[in-house]
Amino acid sequence: MGAVAASYGCSLTRLPLTRAEAMYALIPREMLASGDWLAPTLQGVPYLDKPPLLHWLNLLIFKSAGVSETTCRLVNLPLALLAVWLTWRLGRELLPARAALWGAGVLAGSLGFFVFHLQLLPDHLITLWLLGALYFWVRWHAASIALGKAGFFVCLAGGFLSKGLIGWLFPLGIVALTSLAAGRREGLRLLNSLPGWLVVALPAAGWLVVVEHRHPGFLWHFLVNEQVLRFLGAREPLDVQGFSLPAFWLLTGLWLLPWTPLFPAAAVAAGRAAASSGPHKLGASLLLLWPGVILGFYSLSGSRVEYYSLPALPALALLVGWRLERGLALPRDRTLVIALLILAGLAFLPFAALPVLEEMLTANRREFAGLAAALRPLLPLAALPLAALALGGAWAGRRRPRWALVSLAGLAAGVLTVSFLAVTALSPFLGDRHAGEWLQAHAEPGDLVVLDTVEEYEYAASLAWYAGRRVHLVVRQGLPRFPRPVPPRANYLLTPGQLEELWQGPGRVWVLVDVPALPREPWQAGVPAAVFPGRHLLVNRLPGMVAEGREKDYHLGNFSGLKRPEESREAGSHRDRVRGSRLRDEPDP
Repeated sequence: MGAVAASYGCSLTRLPLTRAEAMYALIPREMLASGDWLAPTLQGVPYLDKPPLLHWLNLLIFKSAGVSETTCRLVNLPLALLAVWLTWRLGRELLPARAALWGAGVLAGSLGFFVFHLQLLPDHLITLWLLGALYFWVRWHAASIALGKAGFFVCLAGGFLSKGLIGWLFPLGIVALTSLAAGRREGLRLLNSLPGWLVVALPAAGWLVVVEHRHPGFLWHFLVNEQVLRFLGAREPLDVQGFSLPAFWLLTGLWLLPWTPLFPAAAVAAGRAAASSGPHKLGASLLLLWPGVILGFYSLSGSRVEYYSLPALPALALLVGWRLERGLALPRDRTLVIALLILAGLAFLPFAALPVLEEMLTANRREFAGLAAALRPLLPLAALPLAALALGGAWAGRRRPRWALVSLAGLAAGVLTVSFLAVTALSPFLGDRHAGEWLQAHAEPGDLVVLDTVEEYEYAASLAWYAGRRVHLVVRQGLPRFPRPVPPRANYLLTPGQLEELWQGPGRVWVLVDVPALPREPWQAGVPAAVFPGRHLLVNRLPGMVAEGREKDYHLGNFSGLKRPEESREAGSHRDRVRGSRLRDEPDP
């Protein structure tokens, strides 16, 4: 646990907020400033898409440790440690003690678990509550202790307040199917507890009723639009481009690396145990049905993104840990050796696969454009050492399986190191820290800041966090769009025509545009105030210019009033500044 804390903790402080996660930091910052803990807002607009538990946890951290890029991710470290610890505890209830230990290590050393815990996501909470619910159910199933019953229903309540209905659906579905598959129908008796359901219903109902009272129509939006219609791929607005089913399954296998080659043998062995009447029938059934329910649910869904498989990783890790324990106990077993040989070949696969991976990820979010170029310099540094380590472990593990395990552990450490370097290299493309710090240092309070070429209104949060000001968005083909009506004064969406009018007007306008999607618009002729990886920051007139017909064709190279991007990276402390805007009160476009 100490190694997990050290590696994860050090990594959390090194990366800027991405567009996908920044709203989970900006929302609690706004709630802290307003003093309103029940009405989340994003740039002043009510944000009612997600339950509030992650916002509340960050609020507590902000109140005690201050608001900063570092503190907004502090919650990830205890969530990661608790998930690894609960995986071990649950494994001890289901499997041999050593298999549980290996399973916890596999989880901590898997690519997806590490990379996703570098981001601020509510899926960490849903993973933890699911682990807790299954642990307490297994404890209750073994001894019918009251603590197991109470803990199970508390975890259901926490799961709902973390991510809605799946906080109930996943544990209930897994428990029901496991009880039936293992022939242990008495495991369903726990679900007949009226006091337990009151523990689940009261906090959920209280939150729903209070928010509905303050925002009429919230119940339909949250329960129907955000839960049911999102699953069906019919949510409004339809602004999330989900991954295809093959891509989703491919990414799930990628997240389990470097342990993925062990999973087929692990699943076969668990299937045999589940079909037998041996002592591990319940554990094998649970560990197979757990990822089956989650991955099956998202396979049927019309909306799936790369981190939705995160709650399945603890079960996959325990299955692999169980197979590791068996492999070490059988000197003639060649599973570990074969896995290492496969990994040695996979070490060179990224040379050919990076363009395909970039195309797959860019289809979901365009800021991944440039992934192949950014990561290609890492490949020679990573491929040869990892392949050599895998081949050396395979050779040494022919007679001594423990050497194969040592090699796998070394590969896990190497994969996590390379993945951290890769995320660091991609971070300028995935977030807007450099552009935000530039604007905080050089934009004046009355300037208008616009983010162009994004489809989701949540993606303004990264630039707004670092710039310390409101960020407007340009609507193209109906996106981005708020899921609920907002008052005209709160609206920060612009049509291209409105932006063109503002661009030609007397005020200063800054526009940040993603380069791969640069549109043919009049403001492309603006002064290139700064260039960042994958971004251009354009401005209609530089600081010091007079609006009344005295504009000149200034260039960055001969305008001493602006610093280059690398000179402004340490600018400011992200204080909230005056949110000036020259927008007239206009209806939502």
